[in-house]
Amino acid sequence: MNMSKINSMLGAVIFFSLAVPFTVFAQHETGGDHQMNMQTNLDDAQFLDHMSMHHQQAVDMAKMAIEKSQNPKIKSLSQKVIADQTKEIEQMKTWRQKWFSSTPQTTMNMGDSSMGGLQSATGKEFDQWYLDMMSKHHEDGIKMAKSANLKKPEVKKLATNIVQKQAKEIKEMSDLKTKL
Repeated sequence: MNMSKINSMLGAVIFFSLAVPFTVFAQHETGGDHQMNMQTNLDDAQFLDHMSMHHQQAVDMAKMAIEKSQNPKIKSLSQKVIADQTKEIEQMKTWRQKWFSSTPQTTMNMGDSSMGGLQSATGKEFDQWYLDMMSKHHEDGIKMAKSANLKKPEVKKLATNIVQKQAKEIKEMSDLKTKL
């Protein structure tokens, strides 16, 4: 792999590690107990908003891997990521609407500038880059799930499940990288 490609890969990994921290653009009503209650709700609501967006980005990368990778194990892993995270996105959206419909939606500034580099990679280079990016993406998802200040038991359970599944998938991706 030439230095230009290595620098591009490193740039993508650095981008994702900087882009994932919460960037909140919610407007809150001010004053007294109402503000405190909204902030408590926002911890769960914010997690649901942000993890949904984070999962969607993983789904988008996995779809690209299904199209571009020639490795059946990478395709299989990507199909699992799509199925699991799409199901979790739907669950999070349902909970968001049910529990926090009156709470302002929050957004994350994640960008997708590194996806262009992934799109231009081919063959084994694509597989390596994809596994590196998805591993880093999962690591960031784990950090997000562990650092959230969650109150609702269902959301706490989801966060715990995300940590466990993504840690297992990181191990699987690490094993796949050694066989490329």
